[in-house]
Amino acid sequence: MKKKVQLGDVYSSTLPNGMYGAVRVVNMVNEGKYMSYLVYTTTYMKENKPTIEDTELLEIFTENSAIYGKQPALDWLDKEPSKSVEYVGNIPLNEDEMKLESSSYGGNFDVGCATPIYWDWVRNNNIDIEQEETKVNAGVNENLPSEREYVSRDEEFFWSMISKMDWKQGDEWDIADSLVDHLAKKSKGKIKVFEETLAYLLYQLDTKQHAEQIGEHSYKTDNDFFSEDLFLYARCYVVAKGKNVFQRVLQNPLEMPKDKEFEALLSIAEEAYEQKADLSFDYVSEYDYETYSNDKGWA
Repeated sequence: MKKKVQLGDVYSSTLPNGMYGAVRVVNMVNEGKYMSYLVYTTTYMKENKPTIEDTELLEIFTENSAIYGKQPALDWLDKEPSKSVEYVGNIPLNEDEMKLESSSYGGNFDVGCATPIYWDWVRNNNIDIEQEETKVNAGVNENLPSEREYVSRDEEFFWSMISKMDWKQGDEWDIADSLVDHLAKKSKGKIKVFEETLAYLLYQLDTKQHAEQIGEHSYKTDNDFFSEDLFLYARCYVVAKGKNVFQRVLQNPLEMPKDKEFEALLSIAEEAYEQKADLSFDYVSEYDYETYSNDKGWA
């Protein structure tokens, strides 16, 4: 299940050197189309994923900029945390942390969110920075996260799985569980195919025209509040209702169901994988289904 970001939340990401870094949310603002989050890079950089008990998560990393000198690594990040970062837990902010400010922009809230500490590591290990930047930007660093390892989509398989959901269960989570049991009987590869296909279908529905037709909480203007989460869950409902409904709505946004949502669809692959392999599901799809990811759909 997708979690709503709160002040004090800690997220980890894989650094290009294969270690883990972490950031902590200290402020947030609504920028109309999306949320922006002020985070600080923590001093955590280890081979293991951080736990909420790690004291380094309370320490702000100080970066040494050639232009600005030493300063705390505080950056504003746009949009919701992508699937390439992992929620660690929440540490409530103290009074001083609530006053932290920054005008620095760090891009989107994705796998690169904690890189300030990585570049410090590069300098301290006398690694050629220009060469390393070229490798990282090109995506050829051998330790880059696994989100670049995509599987192929299979809509025929996907819709055959969706058709197995038992809508007589009533509650959306129970309905989703009825599919989890079926999907868990498939191979680990097929579970990833399910997730990859789901992401692409949700991505296709991520358009302004569809957002304007979801009911009471429809998108109006950039200046009006619009819930990215509710729109995502509304798109999930369309997909959960099956192939015919999806194709009809995709072609005609006016057919978008009103005031409907099916958040539970997002957790099906993860739960099936964990039930199948007793391992955490860390697959990241090629397409991002978060609201506003489809740039053409919002142009």
